Order: sequence, then structure tokens, then C-alpha cells
Amino acid sequence: MNIITSILYALTISLTLFFLQPKLVAKNNVPLNSTYTILYFINLDNCVRCDRNRIVSQLHTLEKIPNIRVIAVVHSFLQDDVFLYKKSLGIDSVIWDSAEIAQKHGIIEYPGIVVLNKLNDILYKFDGVNSVESAVDRLPKLLQVINYNTLSSVTLDKSLTGVLGQAESPYINFRDSTLWAVDGLRNSVMVYSLQTGNLLRSISPSEKFKRIFADSLPTDFLRELNKRGTPLSTFEFIAPLYESNGFVALTTLIESVVLDTILQVHGHDTTKRIKSSIFSRRVAAVHRGKDTIPEIYFPINNGFTTNFVKLRDSLFYVNTSSRGQFNMLQMASDTSLFYLSESPTLKQGRFFLSLSNLRKYYSIKKFTPSTGILEYNSSPKMFVFANPWNNLFCLSTPNEDITPISPIGAFRHTFDNFKPTTYTFGNTTTAEQLVCYMNDILSNSKGFYIVVQANNNQRVSDYCLIQQYNWQGKFIREIPILFADNKLSIINLIGCTEHQLYLLGKSSKYGWEIKTFELD
Repeated sequence: MNIITSILYALTISLTLFFLQPKLVAKNNVPLNSTYTILYFINLDNCVRCDRNRIVSQLHTLEKIPNIRVIAVVHSFLQDDVFLYKKSLGIDSVIWDSAEIAQKHGIIEYPGIVVLNKLNDILYKFDGVNSVESAVDRLPKLLQVINYNTLSSVTLDKSLTGVLGQAESPYINFRDSTLWAVDGLRNSVMVYSLQTGNLLRSISPSEKFKRIFADSLPTDFLRELNKRGTPLSTFEFIAPLYESNGFVALTTLIESVVLDTILQVHGHDTTKRIKSSIFSRRVAAVHRGKDTIPEIYFPINNGFTTNFVKLRDSLFYVNTSSRGQFNMLQMASDTSLFYLSESPTLKQGRFFLSLSNLRKYYSIKKFTPSTGILEYNSSPKMFVFANPWNNLFCLSTPNEDITPISPIGAFRHTFDNFKPTTYTFGNTTTAEQLVCYMNDILSNSKGFYIVVQANNNQRVSDYCLIQQYNWQGKFIREIPILFADNKLSIINLIGCTEHQLYLLGKSSKYGWEIKTFELD
């Protein structure tokens, strides 16, 4: 009995440490062998309505769910009781709750069930007999695991002229069943068929852009840019126009250059070098229809610059920052993070989501330079805002009535593990700091959806996760998408209806694909 006791004690200590330190697993990005882990809590010392036959039946039902492992966590004052009870349960994974694992996981009534994801986060919790009985019925459907290869798929054009290099702000235009994206490598807007994946159009920046600031730039500088292949104008983000097949693009233009002569002395020799400091400006270019010359507008006013543009329902919006404000760590309390407008020219709108209002709900001492991601849906007339870089996640009405949300599961790791450097203008991090990251948020009348991608040193992974929340901010579920014989490079949300969620993924095996995920 001493040998058995020693083995049980060692097993108890190792598993207890495992469950009591979930962040250790997450920080090293070591997923569990199974997609889910179910902890089934039993109390032998105070077992109200403790029906061993029911427990055995429930455990065996749970074990039949694919891609999970089930662990019975048994509390008893006597360790020998657990050893004897394990034989009657008929499962191998049974541990003694000597370190109050149940208390750590918030189990109050027995029996209880806790479900953990691949990163050892608590996704779901069920207390008491009735709740556990309900869980046994619900969990087979709730613990859904999707194989990426089984999703309905359309492969994008792989020809030399049609292949997509780098997708920026991709979206589906459901009016004409097309996929639009800015290709950062080509500096072009690429338009693909949603049915076939064939390239339909490739749109280059208009010659009109070159005439805005080019006349004020030095000829030698223009010649040097041309020699380097550096464009005067660069597509950044795009959004559709509902009334036509046109679009609005945020386009960066080289506005001016300051040339400084730098003398470098090396002993008796002096060399002269010309240093160029280039200043850029973003404009809103409204293309009213196919192949039309764009109408060009400076977004909002001359005092602000923007980084992206979106269209949700009939509302265009952009993030905002002051021009020339290089240090955003001490932003004014009346600073607003977004600007809303019903016009693609981004005129006659209003500022939205001020820091002063956010400070009522969050302790914001220093604001990291990132506006975050905003999504709007007109059915509930509600915004959802996520800014992991500043630990902000909330709902907001158009009048800025804010409801904070707690990130659940894998999404929490984009908050806990992101530590950006504060001396740069952008959002930079190291691979070791960032365990998971998000790309965008899309929504329908039922709720909103987030894709969370796991990260390693190459920013590739063999799974990603779709999270669903309702418009009251309640977490609904987290669904893993597994890449069994493949590697995921990047995945984006590109469209959402009441019944489907569309993703654009790039994998090592198949390249760019449009995937359709069916929503229940």
C-alpha cells in the first residue's frame, strides 16, 4: 500500500501543479494533447444525492466526445478512499483533490464540471446535479471541433497575375459576390469571384494621386524614388460603396521631403551624405464606380490622420490620431478614438469613443499607441470595441453608454501576454510576448465573432479558434479549427451573415482559400 500511496501522491502533486498554474502552460504555448479537457468534480465526504451509477454513466458519455480527455477530480479526507473509488468509476484519469482544485476552479456544489481549452483556460462551468445533467446533454454539441479541410472552400487564383500576395482589409461584397482586398505586395486592389476564386479585376493607384504633391517635390528626389521603385501613392485600407461597384480607399501619399546634408569626418577625409526625411499623408479616395477617376478628400480635417476605414451597414468609420502627435502615451482626456460618418468622404460626421468616457470604466494611466478594433451592427444598434493593447473590451451604444466585457478563453491571452514596447510609434512585440492575437471582429443580429490565432516564432500554427459572444456581452462558445496536416499562416474574417461566417485563410498546403463556416 505504501508504493501505491507514493504513486498517487506523486500523481496528485504533478497534476495539481498543472491545474493551479494555467498561465505557465499558456506562456510557453504548449497545447494539451486533446482539444478539450473535462474536469468532473466529485466529493466523497459530503456527497448529496451522490449516485455512483449516474456518475459512471455520465463519465462514460463524456468520454465518447471526440478530441477530449476526461479527468475525475475526487475530494476526500482519506486518500485511500480515492484509490478504492477509482476502481468503481472505470476510467483511468482520476486524481485526489488534496490541494482544493475545486475551490480554485470555483466549484461550489457537487458534482461539478469544468471545461478547459487547449491553452488550459476555463471555458464553461457547471455546478450541482441538475446543471451537470444539463451539461452532459449539451457538451457533445458545445465542444465542437472543426477540421479546416472539411469547411466549404474556394481556392483563390494561383496564376502569376492573379495570385494574392498580402491581404489587407479583405472583405466580401455580397451585392456582386466578390472578394476585395488590398495586396500590399502589388500595391493594388484585387477583386476575386466568390464562387470560383478567379481574379476579376486588379486596380492600381490612379495617376491623379501623383499630381497632388508631386509638383512640390524635388526632381532629384522623384528620380530617386522611381529608381528605387517606391510609389508616390500606396493603397492601405478599402471599404465598399453600397450604391455602386465602387469603393473608398485610404491611400498614403508622399506629401513632402526634407533633405539634410550630413558631413562625416574620417581622419583627413570628409564625406557628404544627403539624408531624406519623408512625410506622408493619408487621403480618402472615393471611386464611385468601376474604373472611375477617384474623388480625393482629406479625412476629417487637416489636424487628423487615420489608419483604416470600414463600412458597417450605412456607417463609415475610421480611427483617429492627431497629425504630428508622435507620443500618444499621454493623450488628452477628450481625445476620441474614432470618427463616424454616413459619407465615404468622411465629412459631416462626429467623433466617437472618447478616452474620458472610457476612463469611467477602466483605469487608463498611459495609452499605448493603438486605436483597437471597432465593429457596429445596426440590428441591436450596438458597437463592440476590443483593444487588447490597452486591456479594453466593451460594448457601447451610439451614445457611448459602455458595458465592459471580460475576455474569455483564448481571447484572454491577447490581453494577458501582450507587452508592447512604448518607445515606438506602432504596436510592436516579440513572438515570446504574444501567445495569441486577433485580426478583426464581424457580427450579425445574434452576436459578434472573433478569430483568435495561436502564435509561435514564425507566427504559424496548427489551429485557430472562433469565439462567439451575444450582444449582452455574454460568452457563448469557443470553437477550435484544426490544421491536421497543414500549417496556418494567417486567417481573416471577411464576411458574416445570419447563417454563415466567411474566412480568408492562407495555409502552407493550399495557399489562400475562402472558407465558409456554418453558424447554428
